[in-house]
Amino acid sequence: MMKRFITVAIAILLIALMVVPAFAAGSASPDDILHVESKDKLPNASDKDAPVRVFVDDENKIYVKADDFNAYFPEDEMPTAKYNLIKKVDPWTKGTDGDALYASDAPFEKFVAVYIDKDLVDAANYTAASGSTEVTFKKAYMETLSVSEHQIVILSNDGYAKGTFNVVAGSGNHQTGDNSNTFMWVAISLVSLGAIGVVAFALTKKRKSAEN
Repeated sequence: MMKRFITVAIAILLIALMVVPAFAAGSASPDDILHVESKDKLPNASDKDAPVRVFVDDENKIYVKADDFNAYFPEDEMPTAKYNLIKKVDPWTKGTDGDALYASDAPFEKFVAVYIDKDLVDAANYTAASGSTEVTFKKAYMETLSVSEHQIVILSNDGYAKGTFNVVAGSGNHQTGDNSNTFMWVAISLVSLGAIGVVAFALTKKRKSAEN
């Protein structure tokens, strides 16, 4: 009888060990992630140590960080559809090129925002239009980007298109540098010639004095 009781007890314990963790994992408010009171208390997703998952208490909802654009989204609203970048200016040349058009094949009515290098771009820096989703950055904004490769993400409400493009220095910028170098060498040459002339004059004068 005792042996049977022990067997039943062990079986119940094993079931409890399987059921309790599963129940905890499915809980709407897990204790192993960061809790914040409200959405406006979410961490800065661009911080290096920002948590991947955050529980917002007043919404009873988990938010997940999207690394491609450093932002938090409700877990059940995470944009997962993969759209394509179908138009882009690459490279874009500083001092020469004008506005720059980039386009996603996502429907325009789903357009949400644009991110460059994971930073949200202020809407004042671009215009957005249909066809499918066309984003045209203003020249003034493009000039602020460094000479390097940049990541662009065109975000829609159900997914996003991601790609890269390069910003390069214009030939005018290089020419300015060449002119500066030329001026420097001309100046050095003139100073050197002047020094040689002074030395030659001093030697000539000294020689005449010695002859007298």
